[in-house]
Amino acid sequence: MKYSISKANLQTVQSEIGSLWSKNFGDSLAGRYSWIYQNNPSGPPNCLLLKDNEHVVGATTLFPRAIVINRKCYKAGIAGDFVVDEHYRFLGPALSLQKSAISYCDGRNFDLLIAFPTQTSEPVLLRAGYRVLGEFFGLTKPLHSYYYLKKHFDIPIVTRMLAESIDLLMEVRSKEKYYRGQSRYTVETPRSFDRRFDTLWQKVSAQLPIVGERTSRYLNWRFKQAPHKRYQIFALIEEKARDLFGYVVYSVTEKKSSVHDLLCLNMGSSLDFLLSEFLFYQRRRGIDSVTIRCIGPKALVGRLKEYGFSIRDTKSQILIYAPPNSPLWPYLIDKENWYLMPCDNDV
Repeated sequence: MKYSISKANLQTVQSEIGSLWSKNFGDSLAGRYSWIYQNNPSGPPNCLLLKDNEHVVGATTLFPRAIVINRKCYKAGIAGDFVVDEHYRFLGPALSLQKSAISYCDGRNFDLLIAFPTQTSEPVLLRAGYRVLGEFFGLTKPLHSYYYLKKHFDIPIVTRMLAESIDLLMEVRSKEKYYRGQSRYTVETPRSFDRRFDTLWQKVSAQLPIVGERTSRYLNWRFKQAPHKRYQIFALIEEKARDLFGYVVYSVTEKKSSVHDLLCLNMGSSLDFLLSEFLFYQRRRGIDSVTIRCIGPKALVGRLKEYGFSIRDTKSQILIYAPPNSPLWPYLIDKENWYLMPCDNDV
């Protein structure tokens, strides 16, 4: 079987990629294409097409992402939108497509690549040359117990009475109770990201060893312009100076809150105050649980566990690629250096 791989013209390829998605995932690129392929503030992606004669039977894309490593900015490629028609999913074509993609990690197009693979795509990416950075932890903290109790008790009145007692005990014993109200900060829920987020980013980017860009421009594009999900912003503001102390971006589905980004001045007292206020805010709104997915230093995961978060999901992994002779490689492969959250992904 003969096939070829070529770089796509983003001005004309939308219908071809859309057909692939519709055929293989039953999904549509409507809205998402203009958002991530044409309006990404980090620049246009590199999209590669797998063709059998003139028919497009597969595609993969590297989406640009500015990333700061030891205070210096590099260009990362987020590997995504990997799709191959069913009859071409044997290893040869799919592997050739990914090997062609990593050839763009040459210091001119991209300095490194990051992948959030599915279980089916992970083996292909590993064969192509990616390496495992670590597990993308899913840590969850329950805030209300009724949702969990009703799975085991059929009497609503008894379940509610039991839940009220358990909820009160959880709140009294929660670590956030001892930090909330000890600081001179106020809570805001802004509709968009303003210049205060740029000031916070400048401070934090100088502290974290490896972290993706979080300027107001990027955050507004990533969260407020995204066509597929509604995100909410929780911000902690210093009362007198009105400076941004930290923020959380999250979404809510069926009374479950998922954190997509979290940033504060440091992983010590700043994180304590931000988590405390955010968890109380979620509890007051009747949220049943809060989930945070991340790869970060042990100190971050340990801090979350102190607040009652426990690891519930470790199935997915983060993969990275850099040229073997890259001076960045020894630093990149140590996951203690990284700070990655769902906002760093391409979806």
